[in-house]
Amino acid sequence: MARHAQCECGSFQMVVDGEPVFWGLCSCLSCQRRSGSIVGAAALFSKDGVSVVSGQYKTFVRTGDTGGKLHQRFCPECGTTLSWDPDYVPGFRVVAIGWFADPTFPTPQVAQYERSRHPWFTLPKDLPTFQADASPDEISAVLTKC
Repeated sequence: MARHAQCECGSFQMVVDGEPVFWGLCSCLSCQRRSGSIVGAAALFSKDGVSVVSGQYKTFVRTGDTGGKLHQRFCPECGTTLSWDPDYVPGFRVVAIGWFADPTFPTPQVAQYERSRHPWFTLPKDLPTFQADASPDEISAVLTKC
């Protein structure tokens, strides 16, 4: 399935082919700052399925809590966060779910960084949660249950 995505001003557009490998919510302080919201919602796709249709982006590199680098892309016109490539998952690109503007996008599979989630923000019932980054083994366990 092809999903079309664009930034707020529409100058940067992208198509993502295929289903996400994984998707979830993150309440880490960096995602809160990056998104301007209390939670970041993102999906992990194979880089091979992500294509730029039009526009340009700028990159900001930051160090994550686990020490790995995240290469965040944003629109230079409107500032919308588009996607990011964490060094610790080579071959994959993370795309902000809101960028698709698709209310039918599936329910998240996991929520990370519960330790910094706003207490009044309620999560879907039975959603697996982690106090910080879930390890690859923990993610695999969640995916086998889905």
